[in-house]
Amino acid sequence: MDDQTTTNGDAWISQTDASGTTTIAVGGRWVVASAAGLFEPLGAISARADEPVIFDLSDVSVLDTAGAWLIHRTAKRLRQEGVTVDMVGATDDQDMMLRQAAEHDAPTDDIRQMEQYTLQGVLGDVGGGVIRSLWGAVDVLNFFGMILVAVGRVIINPRRLRLAATIHQIEIIGIHALPLVGLISFLIGVVIAYQAASILSDMNAEFLTVDMVTFVTLRELGILLAAIMIVGRSGSAFTAQIGAMVMHEEVDAMRSLASFA
Repeated sequence: MDDQTTTNGDAWISQTDASGTTTIAVGGRWVVASAAGLFEPLGAISARADEPVIFDLSDVSVLDTAGAWLIHRTAKRLRQEGVTVDMVGATDDQDMMLRQAAEHDAPTDDIRQMEQYTLQGVLGDVGGGVIRSLWGAVDVLNFFGMILVAVGRVIINPRRLRLAATIHQIEIIGIHALPLVGLISFLIGVVIAYQAASILSDMNAEFLTVDMVTFVTLRELGILLAAIMIVGRSGSAFTAQIGAMVMHEEVDAMRSLASFA
């Protein structure tokens, strides 16, 4: 009988060779904090093809994804060498994590070395950016075309317009954004007032500060800033809502309903 034990922090590995069977007992906390020190002892485990290997997880107190991956990777390597490997002593949760590690074991073959900084690489990046911009412009035109088609369908058949849903979206996009737009506009107006007063004071024209803030805010910055803030606030809200719908498979459900419509 040959017994070898390796300890790394709260995790340990014990290999026992007896009666033509190799038993690898693991125990302790097999978590990501102990993963770095377990690569070498796990890589040193070997067995003959005619000797089955048994992984005993009875003494494992905590097992996370990193620990499950290490055990699965070692068992996979031994199986590729023609060794029969069995897992014993794992709880239901640990067995589930080992199965998930096996299911998501998808090696990546398309790994390219980072290219060196060269003139050819810079020109390639610029050309790629131009091509991506052109495709983006095509997508924007496609989106506007879809809007025109939808508007045309509503004009032809006004009953297709869902008035309640449209008013609800107007309320969410516009009315609910007013507090944020008002707050940001107020703060920007204060900054403009301070800057204008500082400049106009050199010309003894401080009384024009209010007029300058009014003209700049109402005629120029006010409209632009309101549009940018509404688009950013409402756009991020739409993105979050669509992401939640995708996560809950609501988008797939709508596509399935559209295929039967």
